[in-house]
Amino acid sequence: GDGINIFGKEEGIAVGSGNITMNIKIEGCDINKNSGRGLVFNSRSSATEIKSYTNVSVKNNNIVANGLEGFLTNAVLTSGSFQGNYVNKNNTTGTESTNSILIDCDLSNFDIIFNRVCDSKSTKTCEYGIGVKNSHTFTDSIIKYNILVGNRTGEIVTDNITKSGYT
Repeated sequence: GDGINIFGKEEGIAVGSGNITMNIKIEGCDINKNSGRGLVFNSRSSATEIKSYTNVSVKNNNIVANGLEGFLTNAVLTSGSFQGNYVNKNNTTGTESTNSILIDCDLSNFDIIFNRVCDSKSTKTCEYGIGVKNSHTFTDSIIKYNILVGNRTGEIVTDNITKSGYT
């Protein structure tokens, strides 16, 4: 399965659309060789359920050789950063995953900065270093100062993002 899968469904807490989980730190971890994704911020237990996480710090982790994406979020992220991480040689299963990092959510005051996002130079299993799915809103967030090398097609792919204060 996934190395770390954050899913806001704590025992005794009502779960529903817009459930917010706060103050999450994942720092200094080795997240390696999992059959699924390395790290996931998961929003859905159904097609309509959307979860949010605020004050999130994902910093200085090694996310390497996982079966699918190194990092995936499909939950709304507000305030925090994905910073100083080493993401390399993910998508080892060769399935439909095409990005080392996949953002499938809205970002607000959330920065993706100073990461080293690589792929195996010989096999190039990932199309893009960072992929952003369609129709999301980025507010006062940046994706900048990342080292993105060795991917099959390119560095960053973004489609139809609404940007407000985005760099």
